[in-house]
Amino acid sequence: MREAILEQETLPQIPLPTGAGTRAICLLLGVLALVSVAGLIAGQCTSGILEKSGLVRGWDFQQFYLAARIPIDSLYDVEAFQNLQKSLFPVDEQNILFLPLYPPVTALAFRPLAWMPYLWALGIWAAISLACYVIAARILLLQTESGWRPVAFWALAGFFPLLVSLRAGQLAPLLLLIVTTGLLKRNGWVLSLLSIKPQFAAGMLLFLLLRREWKLSARMVAGVGLQYLAVLAIFGPEPVVAYFRYAAVYLDHARMFTFPDGWVHSLSGTVGWPVHTGVLLVLSILIARARPSCWRKESAMAVAFMLLLTPHLLLYDLVLLAVPAILLLPEWRFPVAILASSATIAMPLHAATGLSAVPWVLAGLIGTQSLQKQKPIGDHESR
Repeated sequence: MREAILEQETLPQIPLPTGAGTRAICLLLGVLALVSVAGLIAGQCTSGILEKSGLVRGWDFQQFYLAARIPIDSLYDVEAFQNLQKSLFPVDEQNILFLPLYPPVTALAFRPLAWMPYLWALGIWAAISLACYVIAARILLLQTESGWRPVAFWALAGFFPLLVSLRAGQLAPLLLLIVTTGLLKRNGWVLSLLSIKPQFAAGMLLFLLLRREWKLSARMVAGVGLQYLAVLAIFGPEPVVAYFRYAAVYLDHARMFTFPDGWVHSLSGTVGWPVHTGVLLVLSILIARARPSCWRKESAMAVAFMLLLTPHLLLYDLVLLAVPAILLLPEWRFPVAILASSATIAMPLHAATGLSAVPWVLAGLIGTQSLQKQKPIGDHESR
């Protein structure tokens, strides 16, 4: 067993900016937050199922709603899935047909919302998502030194990927709560809930194994196993078998759909598979060889590696950047990382160049944290 990490160990104390500097940063973040929230609200001020842009409200939520509503033996029948979509929602150049990409665990989780009218279900899901984000944000704020909390609060208040996720009806706020609670409470059972988005579960599990977190890893695997036992008990084996047969289509996801500029932030989507694989191999070696650090740093690295591993990382998934951004905030003399990761400033640059800095920021974070020499931290209990 490797040495455990002391909870009492803290990050290096970086002096705050001057009082005027702190106020200026908070004012900038506050203005960005108000502008972003106002834009979100303005885009939703219409009646009916379409927002002002012409997109179906909560466009990605359609996938979860359809997966939970369709007869379970047709869950991975693409024709049946898309026929149900056509019968419930408008389909045109803006509102594309979806594929059944999510696992049967996700269909099971959304079952209670499936028999409500769509807009009622979407409203309830938006409320759940916002509550998840607020709880996760509070947990992160409590991990932040008091002098940095105003900056962290305003950064979280206007975190642009959150607004995109709420608009799209995506899973990111729930995933943020799962990751924040599971890591900071060291609860593998909670981390197993990442199975609703399997590429994130795979990245988290691999990181824990590389860090020799055997108990967390074992509980996470056991939790996923229990979820699939529940699916087998309720739905039978057919959807599970069908999902694993169909799951390979996920690797072609980027080629099957065209995303707007500023949306794709995966390393493979930026530089291709060979470079992505090479970077992951190097980082995996660094992670496995790195000495134990304080758990906040380990948690930040875990989320960075999880996001870097996935071949499909879109703008709303960057809600999860709140974890490393806030947990490592005291190490930044000026919270450039907060501003960049919010995408409010980074998006125009990405749209103009077609390149995303996010995967390289994540790789740099993992590399620098892995190579830092930690001071001996005494006798630790076993992990």
